[in-house]
Amino acid sequence: MKRIIRPSTFETNSSSTHSLIILSKEKFKKWEDGEILLIPYSYDKFIEKDKLEEYMKSKKGWGHTPQTFDEYSDELYESNLECDVENYTTEGGEEIVIVAEYGENR
Repeated sequence: MKRIIRPSTFETNSSSTHSLIILSKEKFKKWEDGEILLIPYSYDKFIEKDKLEEYMKSKKGWGHTPQTFDEYSDELYESNLECDVENYTTEGGEEIVIVAEYGENR
């Protein structure tokens, strides 16, 4: 029986961490520029920066602040995880960006 722990997240049964975030080039640019923020542990949900205060009030006590790309990558570095960013063009011509998080989280 297959169990889903976190929807839209690649997971293995190993002690290492593997996560992919796949998004359009435009969306990645907005994330990189701080216009949108990644909701931690969702890996596929973003919010606009101007909605942060409203979001934090609605998630009071949850304890995870949405992150810019720099904040996300800094957190990975502090956790001894690696982060690679690769640009691709799909067969259909769509420009996408894949952010890979991997390594042993110690």
